[in-house]
Amino acid sequence: MSWTIDTPVRSGSLTCAAIVETELSVRSAKFGVSGLGMKRPLLFLLVRGGEVNAIDMNAHFYEAEEIEYLYPNAIARLTSLLGETA
Repeated sequence: MSWTIDTPVRSGSLTCAAIVETELSVRSAKFGVSGLGMKRPLLFLLVRGGEVNAIDMNAHFYEAEEIEYLYPNAIARLTSLLGETA
């Protein structure tokens, strides 16, 4: 599995960004090449007041330590994205 963080979106004091699973498949065909790309959300990262939490598609809540365990360096990557969009 490959994952990345989508561009953060700010609304007032809340910033949200999705950790998404990405998949790319390329196959040769008789007359060329065919490709398929997919992306699906895994977690929604929520930043408020400098605190990072997340919620998944089943409404399970995650603390920062759990996020880092499941997706190493995700919070650092998010922080970097927030700096780029400031």
